[in-house]
Amino acid sequence: VNIPLVENVLALRATAFVADNEGYYDNTYLNKDNQGGFDQEGGRLALMWTPTEDLTVTASYFLDETDQEGWYRATGPSWEAREQVNRLDEVLTADAEIFSLDIEWDVGWATIVSATSQLDFDSYRKVDRTFLGIDKFYDPARLTVLDDTRDSTFAEELRIVSNPGAFGNAEWIAGIYYSDIEVDVDVGDYIGLGDEYDQTDAGDRFAALAPDQDFVFPFPEGYVSPFGLTEVPGTYPDMIYREISKSTQEQLAFFGEFTYNFTEQFSATVGYRRSETETGGGFVNQVADAGEPVFSEDVRVDEYEEPHDNYMGNLTYRFSDDALVFARAAEGFRVGTGGAGPTIQPSCQALAEQVFGFRPGAIQSDSMWSYEVGTKLSFADGRVKLNAGVYQNDWTDIQVDVSLDGNATCSISVTQNVASATGTGVEFDLSWAATDNLLLTVAGSWVDFTLDDDQPFLNAVEDDRLPSHPDKTLYGSAEYYFPVFDGWDGFARAEISYTGDIMGGFNADAGVPRTEFGDYTLANVRLGMENESWEFALYANNIFDEDALTFQFTDRRDRIESLVNRPFTVGINIRSNF
Repeated sequence: VNIPLVENVLALRATAFVADNEGYYDNTYLNKDNQGGFDQEGGRLALMWTPTEDLTVTASYFLDETDQEGWYRATGPSWEAREQVNRLDEVLTADAEIFSLDIEWDVGWATIVSATSQLDFDSYRKVDRTFLGIDKFYDPARLTVLDDTRDSTFAEELRIVSNPGAFGNAEWIAGIYYSDIEVDVDVGDYIGLGDEYDQTDAGDRFAALAPDQDFVFPFPEGYVSPFGLTEVPGTYPDMIYREISKSTQEQLAFFGEFTYNFTEQFSATVGYRRSETETGGGFVNQVADAGEPVFSEDVRVDEYEEPHDNYMGNLTYRFSDDALVFARAAEGFRVGTGGAGPTIQPSCQALAEQVFGFRPGAIQSDSMWSYEVGTKLSFADGRVKLNAGVYQNDWTDIQVDVSLDGNATCSISVTQNVASATGTGVEFDLSWAATDNLLLTVAGSWVDFTLDDDQPFLNAVEDDRLPSHPDKTLYGSAEYYFPVFDGWDGFARAEISYTGDIMGGFNADAGVPRTEFGDYTLANVRLGMENESWEFALYANNIFDEDALTFQFTDRRDRIESLVNRPFTVGINIRSNF
């Protein structure tokens, strides 16, 4: 809804959305279907103020609330069945609020832009971990992760952009960026009894019903809870493990770009960014499954400061309005968690040393240099457009997650910096407006991203592919527009995409092979009509009902979890603009 408050000066825009996304996994143990489905609702309010033609101020508020029933994964080797075997109901809730203020002021020789935002994100998840073996001691016993996370992020960017022609052949950008991130997590593995997950005195009841168990151990004399609770010696905790943590990240950056147009055809750009990042945090925990009476660990990570200097260069040559070539080199980085102290709980360090061959330490930022040469071409009076490029990426100090599969406390993922990798690739997209009503598009990519040397920590050798990206992709679409009746236009769209082979994550255990997935083709169609206020569309996704494995993970227990695409789905979309 657009509401003018003061003509040409002040206006309010309000949008709202509601979505009911049905799940497509079935839980045979709980006798539930449509697991992984979620309801989503929210909206956005934006107030725009233009007191002069040179100044625009926009304040906005965004809200997104999501409630999910069941987790979105299949369990076991027969992933095509989309079946789960978890013995507890699983849930996920996520609420996000974003407040933002954007100011754009044209001062003649330049435009000053300020972007301020505050993100508050709260999530809660409940995930079954009974598979760790608590039910072997007493079948109705259950174990689940309860995770409550609160994320607060403040960001401000102020930049000045020179206006075209204000400085002759020169153009420039200068700016400053600041962000402050704080993440608080309360997570643990909690005991419950029965399919209803009764947590009342669950630790004591489980120990009494399973006298031979060695899954959880009692509180010792003199134990002081780090959570401010009063614990009775000899009794059993209701959780195997609990951790309350806080992590912080503060970043200040200065950046700039300078472009010089030597001729109407040839231009060169250089850029520089200086960032100072400071990370810190710590955690307290309670461990009850380490083969001894309950104990706690209090870890404080020293603040870790890390500077980053990043550079960029770009050359562009225009043969005509319809053809240009460019060459670009740019460096980027990904902030590490830092810290000189342990990155995992001390009680898991010995296991990590046994599995990995060393004790995990501080995690630095990784960095990447990217080199690209490409072209942008236009033919047939702009009806045919081609963008294409070849590139090489040199990645150093890569942050890689590796699974450490121990008891409940130590069934975690460990991040460490490893050596380097090199990626080469090609990508293109081609569009053709065959008629005034028909648009055809083809796009594709190929990439080979591999380790530069052997990595025993990852159980990997030189030329092993990095995880999580397809080696090739191919996409094609056709869009046709046609008049229906007065004021209404119809549209029809068909698209098909191919995703190549994807390698799974590394595993330090040589007995657990890397998974491989991907290699699937999906096709969708969409038919509808629209006018200035309404849009009605009938869609059908995955029309050939392809079973596509998009992710898979295997642990040391030979337990397999898989993400599978949504099966053949039909639906209707209705949109209205007021």
